[in-house]
Amino acid sequence: MHSDFGNKESQFFYELSEYCVSEIEKKMGGKPVSEWRSADYSSLSSRLGKQTKVYLSENTLRRILGKLQTSKNYNPQQATRDALAQFIGHRNWNELGIFYKLSKQRTEVIPSTNIR
Repeated sequence: MHSDFGNKESQFFYELSEYCVSEIEKKMGGKPVSEWRSADYSSLSSRLGKQTKVYLSENTLRRILGKLQTSKNYNPQQATRDALAQFIGHRNWNELGIFYKLSKQRTEVIPSTNIR
């Protein structure tokens, strides 16, 4: 049972990470990360540092955003995750997780508006 819990935790972490990346893409102009070049990572590094006072290297950002190969269980440090969450408008990674869970629940619960 404990390993099942870990799998759910792991699945949620990766879902949340994907959501975070999609929000970063939007904030950076909408270009998919898969099409980013060095200048895009440099721009994100600069904007992230100016906004959050946490400076991440371009290679760290490439790792986080999936451009550099990492171990399957790659998990950035808490301060790194918090900075990414702050960049997209949340206080920290935990708040982002709560927001994501609640927004997911709302979309699953909202009934159809085709009531006559």
